[in-house]
Amino acid sequence: MDINQIENRYMGKNPFRSVFNRFKSVYGFTLIELMIVMVITVFLIGGGIAAYTNFNERQTVKSAGTQLYNDLRFAQSKASSQEKPAGCGQGAFEGYVLDFTGTSYVIDALCGGSLVDAGISRTLPLGVVKQSGDDSTSFFSLGRGSTANTICLSGFGRFYTVAVSASGEIEDTGFASSC
Repeated sequence: MDINQIENRYMGKNPFRSVFNRFKSVYGFTLIELMIVMVITVFLIGGGIAAYTNFNERQTVKSAGTQLYNDLRFAQSKASSQEKPAGCGQGAFEGYVLDFTGTSYVIDALCGGSLVDAGISRTLPLGVVKQSGDDSTSFFSLGRGSTANTICLSGFGRFYTVAVSASGEIEDTGFASSC
């Protein structure tokens, strides 16, 4: 058969028309198409859940560190303004102290050598603990500085540090590679 015979034989005819017509009359998807879509969907959902969990854990540690920083600033502010609570009575006001006990801490006033409840108590979020640093940080009145301390919180494999210098400067150093 030469080229002219082939052209004449199929002139105006599509040899694949019967195959295409068969596919046009079939509705829906094949099983393999549905399985591919399901696999892609599962991978996307799995990746989204993993990313959300990672973000949520990071924010939990950051929130605990930021709250600690704010509470240290509060104690510093109260000490420098010499604002003593009513419980101090006539005792000499010395400053404010942030004391850690396990996974919680309190802020107390230091009056005449004894601690007076200042009404602030916090518990660290579930999964976050104080990894290192002294259990007590003091801010003294009349600009006499503070006790130097670097507090490291850890949780979910992340470390967050807040540093207090002897001059009373508080620095939120943020996430660190270790404590």
